[in-house]
Amino acid sequence: MTKHSVFETLERLARKARNPTPEEKAELREIEKRIAARVKAQRAAAAERRKMRVTLVGCLEMLGSDNANERAVAALQCHRIIRKSGLTWAQLINPQNRRRS
Repeated sequence: MTKHSVFETLERLARKARNPTPEEKAELREIEKRIAARVKAQRAAAAERRKMRVTLVGCLEMLGSDNANERAVAALQCHRIIRKSGLTWAQLINPQNRRRS
């Protein structure tokens, strides 16, 4: 079901809200399930992004270490975090470049 058809269905159900048919009730339950799944996925993605930011900030702080090995490990870890996120360094630095195709 497309986003457009979901809104059409909800609109139709709103017009008949006082007495929906069993088919309409089932359709509404299905829409509610999809919305709940989408919200759950968005929350999980947001939590993953927060975790990534915290880890990235910690790695970036380590780039100032006096120990060359710590700096090298921190730089590699920063690179891996960015690569795993699907972004490039340019996209990270300039948020207007974040649109993915």
